[in-house]
Amino acid sequence: MLNHLQLIVTSSDMAGFLRDFKKLTSKQFKENLQANEPSVLILFVNDEGQYRFWMDDNTTKKVENDGFYLQKLNYIHENPVRKGYVACPEYWFWSSANPALPLPVRILTA
Repeated sequence: MLNHLQLIVTSSDMAGFLRDFKKLTSKQFKENLQANEPSVLILFVNDEGQYRFWMDDNTTKKVENDGFYLQKLNYIHENPVRKGYVACPEYWFWSSANPALPLPVRILTA
């Protein structure tokens, strides 16, 4: 999506994973914007003068069965279609529904 990210992940320490993920990606976002779009970087400065790329809250849900997993996977795949960005989930470049996705993604199916 253009303004948010949805993931299905597994970790023995989900809070630690989210903390580290946000820290790493924030650093990478900042470096990328400084190098390629420095005028956009100002949009991410908060009232304290710090860069904020992520919201403080995380909406996490535990996947306890195959049905719930497939429901969430389908929701994520259909999100860009619902927003009108693409006609089919596989047309969204960064979606795991896209068979040509340049990132390695392992999708579990029921």
